[in-house]
Amino acid sequence: MDLAFVVDSSGSICNDEPVETCANWNALRGFIHANIDDMIIGPNDVRVALIEFESSAWIKWNLTT
Repeated sequence: MDLAFVVDSSGSICNDEPVETCANWNALRGFIHANIDDMIIGPNDVRVALIEFESSAWIKWNLTT
């Protein structure tokens, strides 16, 4: 299975506060962890990607990392 998370990292998600202290950002991270913690991640198992976007998009992890 391939699983991709596309996450808004614009200033509006945290009301321009640092992501380290942002409750919304921490909730997103918790959601991602809760969904993949029990999965076996690997090239022959579940592959996970994370894409962050603001005005542009960045691949933080791709399906082959």
